[in-house]
Amino acid sequence: MVLSNTQLMSGTLSGTQYASSTLIAPHCSAWMEISVFGGSSSGNGGGVVGLAPGVVPSRAASAVYEGVDIVSAGLVTSPPVATFRLEFELWPSESPNTVKNFLNLCTESNSLRAPVIYENKNLPLSYRGTFFHKVIPGFIAQGGDLTKLLAGGANHVSSFGKPFEDENLKHKLDKSGLLAMANNGPNTNGSQFFITLGGKEELALNGRHCCFGRVVSGLEELQKFVGPHGNDRGEALRFAVVTACGI
Repeated sequence: MVLSNTQLMSGTLSGTQYASSTLIAPHCSAWMEISVFGGSSSGNGGGVVGLAPGVVPSRAASAVYEGVDIVSAGLVTSPPVATFRLEFELWPSESPNTVKNFLNLCTESNSLRAPVIYENKNLPLSYRGTFFHKVIPGFIAQGGDLTKLLAGGANHVSSFGKPFEDENLKHKLDKSGLLAMANNGPNTNGSQFFITLGGKEELALNGRHCCFGRVVSGLEELQKFVGPHGNDRGEALRFAVVTACGI
């Protein structure tokens, strides 16, 4: 079930829209379509496998957002090795603001654009065209950087116009397929999220990251085509990009 804006949102005197603590259903859903480029051979001059020589991930990712066929355009070396759909169950009754932000970015709600205070003026506020930039095998796959930059990119952009506060930090991250917010410390949530890949409790994550949902479909494909393809520094070795998303 998808929540309406009436169910999720309430206004504030400042004009910022936040989720209401009332009239919130316990679950809602969202999805992302992922295309994965790159085989098992060495990559693009030591970079991400699957991209054409001289092409950086941000260029290919921006082309995806703009609707360009990156195979025909020569931005990747071959068709995707896999395309699959990630389906999420979200928990708005526990983390209403976090879920609303995620839904906004999955739907480009109201054609949102980043305020001019951001370095990237008019940055599209959409998960479409973002990619998994951080992969630690057996631990996490992280994505959602709206700036589409490597080395972690930026996490100061949210659909609310600024970073927002932590919500429910009580969920233990103790199994694979859990969806949580990445951050730069307390109350610095923006757009980046991660999905757990391991089957054990991650004590380093508990109490520090808001877990607001789980993968209900597509986890096996994520584990197979994305999860193993990261190095010991957490750098993704394949180009796994969100080609479509919604609720």
